[in-house]
Amino acid sequence: MKYLFLALLITSGCATKNINLDSEFGFLSENKIIKSTHLGYDVQYRVLIPKNYAALDDLPTIYITDGQDYIASGKMPRVINKLIEENRIRPTIGVFIDSRDTADLSKNRRNAQFACNYQYFEFVSHELVSKIDLDYRTSQNANDRAILGLSFGGLNSACFGLLGSDIFNGIAMQSPATFPVPDLIKYYQQSKKLPLKFYISSGSVKDFRMQTRVFYKAIKNMGYPVKYQKVPGSHNWDNWRPLLDDVMIYFFPWENVGQVSEGKDLFGH
Repeated sequence: MKYLFLALLITSGCATKNINLDSEFGFLSENKIIKSTHLGYDVQYRVLIPKNYAALDDLPTIYITDGQDYIASGKMPRVINKLIEENRIRPTIGVFIDSRDTADLSKNRRNAQFACNYQYFEFVSHELVSKIDLDYRTSQNANDRAILGLSFGGLNSACFGLLGSDIFNGIAMQSPATFPVPDLIKYYQQSKKLPLKFYISSGSVKDFRMQTRVFYKAIKNMGYPVKYQKVPGSHNWDNWRPLLDDVMIYFFPWENVGQVSEGKDLFGH
């Protein structure tokens, strides 16, 4: 099934500052650069590490596409730090992947990257994940990795679920624009049930609400664990920003500390 899906896909050095390992509030790095063999160009990203990082190990990781916007408009580093401080989520690493051309930040590559681009999947799942696991104290269990995206980034998350359930078990989709891959539900139906857990949300007005609900119902009927939220609002940050704490708590709740070593514990399989 994977090869059928791949046939239809759209194909189209690291500089760091010193990290304060004992930061009281966590630490968001400056932009780092990774040269991608699969994409053929450089990608920049930023990494959020939790406070008291030096004393921690086997940390879960959330990878965020459109990471520059989740930082600037979503204020997601603040959300993660606050939830950790309040003991509502496990200490978690955030990887904010910038979708823009590093040579010209006015050019955004998201449309080409997120429409189920297999080369982008290979970059994130193998090049970037390998780099993060090498550089940071991450858990390398797929149960401890999630990928989050909005609009086309939500479609990207769903495609990563099909292609890389051995890398990412957490699939987060905010206002997903699934129309570039009209057979997305069919691909899931043709696949054996995968070790995935879904978070799906949409606004109530002009926000792909109907197609999002169709996808949610299909996933639920297939027996996947899924949290769905429909909220007032449209296709903008007034919709997405208030839900980020729900995303984090759903995938990395505090009560799972020390209990998520096997898929059965997290997904009930």
